[in-house]
Amino acid sequence: MIPLHLIEDKARYLMIYKSSSSSCTCPTCGKKSNRTHSRYTRFIQDLPVNEKIVYLQVQVRKFFCTNVYCENIVFTERFSWVEPYQRRTKRLHKVLVRLTLSNNCLAASRMVNLFHAAISHDSLLRFIHQIKVPSYSQPTRVGIDDFAFKKRNRYGTLIVDLDSKKPIDVLNSQDGTSVQSWLKKHPSIELVSRDGSKTYASAITEALPSAIQVADRWHLLKGLFDALKQTLLDYLPLKWTEKRRVDSTESKSMASPRKSDQMREKNADQKWELILNVQRFYQEGKKLQRLHVTFISVEQRFTSI
Repeated sequence: MIPLHLIEDKARYLMIYKSSSSSCTCPTCGKKSNRTHSRYTRFIQDLPVNEKIVYLQVQVRKFFCTNVYCENIVFTERFSWVEPYQRRTKRLHKVLVRLTLSNNCLAASRMVNLFHAAISHDSLLRFIHQIKVPSYSQPTRVGIDDFAFKKRNRYGTLIVDLDSKKPIDVLNSQDGTSVQSWLKKHPSIELVSRDGSKTYASAITEALPSAIQVADRWHLLKGLFDALKQTLLDYLPLKWTEKRRVDSTESKSMASPRKSDQMREKNADQKWELILNVQRFYQEGKKLQRLHVTFISVEQRFTSI
């Protein structure tokens, strides 16, 4: 490209270019031609510079195809940095698509306008719809989990290839029927990672009875910590202070606790009292074996103290 002129105003740059090549290759048959048919002007938007919008005014030529067997009589010269019929450069288009995918069309449009690359949210949405879904080979290990299209309103199912670590499909619902239907179309699956949902479990069992079902890492760790927490609650009190300091006015405004909660707090108080007594007697010099005999009738679960 040969730069011809630069026009600058308060809001934008206009850069005028023309092609430096004397010939062009036909996109259909691949034969070069230097027979010019006509010229026209393209206006192409590029990445902003110095907080100003950048437009490229490019003089584009049309050529006659010299191949008599080619179906194209006239073709337009192509440029590597912009797609045919597009009004934005490839690099600007790439930035806009990535920004939109990481946010949403409305938020991305506001951000782009701040960066002085004006574009509407409808155009950004059209870019997303133009993205081609990549093809994938038949998976053998997949992960299944639900996600929210709109929180507390509408949920879907995301399916990920565990080998490539890339999503391969999105289902419009989280019911077992759609999951089961999808799994039946992929009999090559040998292992399925899922959450604790019984809906997914039954769908996998119905569609692929020979497939191995495993818990995903997040739910596996959550189950481990929940079990650890419950174990600690069984052996430790709910509070670590001898007296609760609750404001009288606050306690009056609180609703009366359930009977199960009252029993749980009562048991916690007994555990805490037992721990304090054991520690006090131990500090006085009594042996652990003697303390075991003393408190075995108070709390059977603390016989190991």
